[in-house]
Amino acid sequence: MPYATQVIALSRSEAQQFRSEDPYVIVSLTDSDAEHPQIPPDVNLKERLSLHFDDIYPEYCTAPDGSKLFCAMEERDADTIAAFVRKWWSQVATIVVHCHAGLSRSTGVAAAIRAHHGHDARDLYEIPRTPNRHCFALVAQALERAGVTKPSR
Repeated sequence: MPYATQVIALSRSEAQQFRSEDPYVIVSLTDSDAEHPQIPPDVNLKERLSLHFDDIYPEYCTAPDGSKLFCAMEERDADTIAAFVRKWWSQVATIVVHCHAGLSRSTGVAAAIRAHHGHDARDLYEIPRTPNRHCFALVAQALERAGVTKPSR
């Protein structure tokens, strides 16, 4: 049964508590040095995609001495998300995207997915949320490359 899929951005703790009576999937975005949260089993949770990268822009990933401090989202992460969205779009009622606080990485990814599909994303820009522009741009480009279907206008 095809669904009118919605995309939501949550914090880590909200994602751990999320339940739905309809099928859903989760995209877990976790810091590079952290463990992914435990998500309790749920019959309606169809799949979970787990990625590690920090809430940072590429120019801030290395120290002046060249040592790596953090890991920004990379094109391969965005391509993985685009493939996941392509697989599940219209097959689930909800795509849950979460990061630690639900304010930057998850909102950047969710906003790109919504924008690609012609859905309103204004709520993802309400204070204190500030979508990570780097994540948004990479996911938007990956969705285009992956040929994820856009709605007809």
